[in-house]
Amino acid sequence: MIEGQIRVDHGEAGEKSFLIGPGEFAFFRRGVIHRAQIIDGDEDVRFMVVRMGAGETVVNVDGPGPTVSVA
Repeated sequence: MIEGQIRVDHGEAGEKSFLIGPGEFAFFRRGVIHRAQIIDGDEDVRFMVVRMGAGETVVNVDGPGPTVSVA
């Protein structure tokens, strides 16, 4: 994460979440369903995505689950 903050929801029903801010990173293995959301609409967000391997890089799905709140 370069600038701003996002929330990442994951888990079978989207019940787990965490925040990523400047200087932090997250790693997801292939096939892990997750959703990233900008949590402050007034703030610029800049991030870098690194993908490795072959095959489809993004597969859109209906999950993970409903929107969850950050505790």
